[in-house]
Amino acid sequence: MLQEFRPDLAVGFGSYVSSAGLWISKRRGIPILIHEQNHVLGKANHWVSHFADKIALSFDLEGKNFSASKKIVTGFPVRKALVQRSGERGRRFNPVCKSSRLRFLILGGSQGSSALNRIWKAAFGIFTLEEKEK
Repeated sequence: MLQEFRPDLAVGFGSYVSSAGLWISKRRGIPILIHEQNHVLGKANHWVSHFADKIALSFDLEGKNFSASKKIVTGFPVRKALVQRSGERGRRFNPVCKSSRLRFLILGGSQGSSALNRIWKAAFGIFTLEEKEK
């Protein structure tokens, strides 16, 4: 596929699946850019960082010895509209959210997913049966 497509750049956002493709791309002379959106470098990005040409970071990871020419701190962009959609304003934006029921949206991944699962299981246990049935 790489021979037919001939990309000018290979970009990875973590995961063991992407690291194999990035390694093959590097061996074929294709420049590598990885992006880490977490405060802690994930395992796949940690491995790929050794041969990546550029490393884009949402947060400046202290203690990581990336050369200044490799590292780009991009920040963590959040659209203003997402931040403002809370409380009643969020209910107006999302007509599905008209009931008084508790609704949870839990997002996470990378190294934090198993911790989130443990925390949520423990936190859900503090609700009474009546609260859980709401």
